[in-house]
Amino acid sequence: MSLKFPKKNLAIAVFIVLVQLCHNSEAITNSSTCNQSCVYDALSIFYNSTNGEQWKTSDGWLDRSLPAKKWFGISEFFDMKTSMTYYSIFLPNNGLNGTIPFGHNWTFPNLATLVVPNNPGIVGTIPDSISEYSFLKKINLRETNIIGSVPTGFFSLSHLEIADLKSLDMTGHNIVPEWGLMTSLKELHLQGTNVIGGLPVELFNLLNLEELNLSNNPNIEGTLPSEIGNLKQLKVARLDRTGLAGIIPSVFFELPALEKINLSRNKNLLGSIPDTINRLNMLREFNIEYCSLTGT
Repeated sequence: MSLKFPKKNLAIAVFIVLVQLCHNSEAITNSSTCNQSCVYDALSIFYNSTNGEQWKTSDGWLDRSLPAKKWFGISEFFDMKTSMTYYSIFLPNNGLNGTIPFGHNWTFPNLATLVVPNNPGIVGTIPDSISEYSFLKKINLRETNIIGSVPTGFFSLSHLEIADLKSLDMTGHNIVPEWGLMTSLKELHLQGTNVIGGLPVELFNLLNLEELNLSNNPNIEGTLPSEIGNLKQLKVARLDRTGLAGIIPSVFFELPALEKINLSRNKNLLGSIPDTINRLNMLREFNIEYCSLTGT
């Protein structure tokens, strides 16, 4: 049995549905963007949370008569594809003290880059609520005093291309399989973080990865998985001063984009280096000092 409606009523019903869809779409867009007032508020919260009055340089900050991009260390860019303006915070070695206000009513969905290395006064942890900053493409927290494991929410940052967490204190924590979910990642820096355990095979699902730095983590153990052969875009592999042991899979020496390899001070790495390494035309640096590797 089928129901029939007058054409006029049907047209009205369709119009109402379209209006509702447009309204819902607008609500979604508004909830995922940040207007100029919101940007000022977000940057002001960041300033206060990191003791901005004591920064080395804070020119323009809190002056709302200036566009945000005139505040020291802030830049913006407009993306034609998404019709959104994205913001970058670039404040390395600037005397920041306190915590990055992730999850503390810090509404800043348009944040694309957070670069605050060499600010040892930054403390705290990376909260799970970092997942709210879904447009992040680059995060650099190296040489801060943030501690603890990488939370689950971090791995939902699907646009993230560079994760630089060098020297964060992750003592006792593993490199977890969830890293393999971050398929946009091009650079991963975990050197000197005191992570432990083996390398999960899921780590080598990062097919866009160009730089992998796990050096100076003596409690990384086990062998280098053969799945490393998946990383066809890998240019830099820094695996020195770890606890890796055994024979390096031959596929590692066949990765065509490799430019720099550092396997030094891994006394438990064994075996010979295959002749295929001579076919790596891009290779400029190859360090195997204090290893038990032999060959060319």
